[in-house]
Amino acid sequence: IMELSAPVPAAAVAHPSAAAVSVPSSDARYTFDETRLQSLRSSAPWSSDPKYFKSASFSPSAVMKMLMHCHSGVEKGLKKGGNPIEVM
Repeated sequence: IMELSAPVPAAAVAHPSAAAVSVPSSDARYTFDETRLQSLRSSAPWSSDPKYFKSASFSPSAVMKMLMHCHSGVEKGLKKGGNPIEVM
């Protein structure tokens, strides 16, 4: 699926060699500001607020890997004669 949208300004891209490249807004989540990232990591607001993260995004390939891992765990548990624990 392709989206038509306005590109993200080059100033949003922190890497100096990529300054001339415009990034589509659909890919804006993959860019980052290194100084902001370091300050966020040093403050670690998620350690004091358990509900800091409001949402999460997973790529389709990551979801497939998680499902394959779950399925293989169930099969291994059944082969051992035990009852596998499924958490979903």
